[in-house]
Amino acid sequence: MKFQKTLKVLVFDTHPITRKGIRMMLENMTIIANVSEATTDAQFYQHLSTTGFDLILLSVNEPDTFSVGKLSAQLGRTVLLYTEEGAENAIDLMTMGGGACMSKKCIDVELREGITAVLANRRHACTYTRAMADRMITQSIHF
Repeated sequence: MKFQKTLKVLVFDTHPITRKGIRMMLENMTIIANVSEATTDAQFYQHLSTTGFDLILLSVNEPDTFSVGKLSAQLGRTVLLYTEEGAENAIDLMTMGGGACMSKKCIDVELREGITAVLANRRHACTYTRAMADRMITQSIHF
């Protein structure tokens, strides 16, 4: 999918290698982007309050870190990236309207699919996330 306009993208992750990898992936997807980066919650919310973004890649590694109220208007444009520690939080944000939910264990092809889905106003969950959600549902069903 090729985009005609320059997209405003916000990347929030505390790890420089992850942010660099996301930038490289966007370039390889032929997405022309003006990328802003945040490495702390304060920076993330500052960017979120001052700029309208077409795409947000949000690393949800720590439980209970994010304010749903501040994120709610942006969730549909958000790709939630998580490690095992943040999985439940990421799935909760996805159920509240997140655009895509992606484990950091997923391969880059799946991350590209998630980004493309969000930019096309569709929702997406990677294979790992779908399997984990199925397990959570199965464990919560009592007969």
